[in-house]
Amino acid sequence: MSIQIPCPPYVYAVLNALHAAGHQAYIVGGCVRDCFLGKVPKDWDVTTSALPEQTEAAALAAGLKTYRTGIKHGTISVLSDGVTVECTTYRIDGDYKDSRHPESVRFTPSLTEDLARRDFTINAMAATPVKDGWEIIDPFDGRADLDAGIIRCVGNPIKRFGEDALRILRGVRFATRLGFAIESKTCNAMYASAGGLKNISRERVREELMGILQSSDPEKAVKIMKKYGLLKYVFPHADVSAASKGVNSLPADAPLLRLAYLLYDASDEAVHATTNDLKMSGADARYVRVLLTLRGERLENTPLFAREMIALYGEYTLPALSLRAYKGDDTSALAQTVQQQLDAGVCVKIADLAVNGADLATVGIPKGREMGNVLNTLLAKVMKDPDLNTKDALLDLAKQMYKEH
Repeated sequence: MSIQIPCPPYVYAVLNALHAAGHQAYIVGGCVRDCFLGKVPKDWDVTTSALPEQTEAAALAAGLKTYRTGIKHGTISVLSDGVTVECTTYRIDGDYKDSRHPESVRFTPSLTEDLARRDFTINAMAATPVKDGWEIIDPFDGRADLDAGIIRCVGNPIKRFGEDALRILRGVRFATRLGFAIESKTCNAMYASAGGLKNISRERVREELMGILQSSDPEKAVKIMKKYGLLKYVFPHADVSAASKGVNSLPADAPLLRLAYLLYDASDEAVHATTNDLKMSGADARYVRVLLTLRGERLENTPLFAREMIALYGEYTLPALSLRAYKGDDTSALAQTVQQQLDAGVCVKIADLAVNGADLATVGIPKGREMGNVLNTLLAKVMKDPDLNTKDALLDLAKQMYKEH
């Protein structure tokens, strides 16, 4: 597998600054992996033999700004052409007592020792520019595993997952995102280490789950998680194993829609428990819950019903209908009617009325409960007949209602 590295100038500037000061410096990890896969990396990380203070000095000598964003673990952020590049000293990690960060780190002059602490072989490669191209450092055969389509831990997989159990879900994500198989020893270690996921913050689990749901094959991910005993740690409140069939047909850029699909057959209590357990934001939790609220509704393809749906569900209306469509209901005609109503600027809330409280006050309707009742009655009439939503028509109706009152 040949490699083309589209290294941007701001990264070259950091590498050059470190090289000019006499230090080793390599791009490392995911950016090297993505280059081998023919993808343009989103993030570029640098590893270096320079100690943090030496990284600072080299960067400053080259006219670059630095920030001590992770100096405890050897990381200096270098601002290059307005972009932040993280530079981390070669290191050996100590014990991972919080299942996330090592309690201590020890700096090392050896790049191989630094690469040995990483999760998977495909993420344990480094590259640096040389006169005739790029020098690739690959002590754990990550390139061969990329060629073979294999996810394999660096070194002892039990140790890797014991350091940070979230790596188990990262392995699932890489397998489904890249379409790779997981090597047998790594699979066995996933099963043996699954209980470690109990020690991982739910926010981190949620982030990995969202990544899995944006992969090309989340159905495969659910099967892997079921096989290796992971589902009960990711979805402790709902059984989604059977619900995953067909989830790949939903758009990959809609992970919350895919999550709602997985939870479609769960009880309302289980849905609420799941969104709470995953520490989802209020907006994301509401999105999932509202999509699932519509699953039991009887649907009618009429303009009035479409307006009532928009009034109840707002921006969630069309996604909720699409979710039911993915579950086998024919909602296409109603979705078209909803879209027509949206395009027409349908009035579904008091703020959409052609009159407001100030207008009603001009015809003698007092503020307070009476004005609120009139506005609500006007909205109900306009929902049934949108043509009534003109200022003159609504004021005439309001005066008539107030006189009758």
